[in-house]
Amino acid sequence: MYVYIQKKIDFTGTASELVTALKSISNETFYPNRVTRDLVQNGYTLRQYGIDFLYKRTRNGRLIILHYDRERDSSDSKTSGEVTVNSLALKV
Repeated sequence: MYVYIQKKIDFTGTASELVTALKSISNETFYPNRVTRDLVQNGYTLRQYGIDFLYKRTRNGRLIILHYDRERDSSDSKTSGEVTVNSLALKV
């Protein structure tokens, strides 16, 4: 998930939509309920990687909101590649 959100920067959607997006970059098997549980249980760790996580209910269902902030990423991998918000915006 880290690689996906590092490139995507923002994600807002259901757990099923996140699983579909993760399948596009990995051969791993993901399950919506497991992804949600892991995100909830590891919220503090996500923040160390510069990822903000919010899980909220709407009248249409439950939304997962993820945002990557490169400046707050304390992992070693942030220096391994030049992925900036500006370069991503130009590619989109």
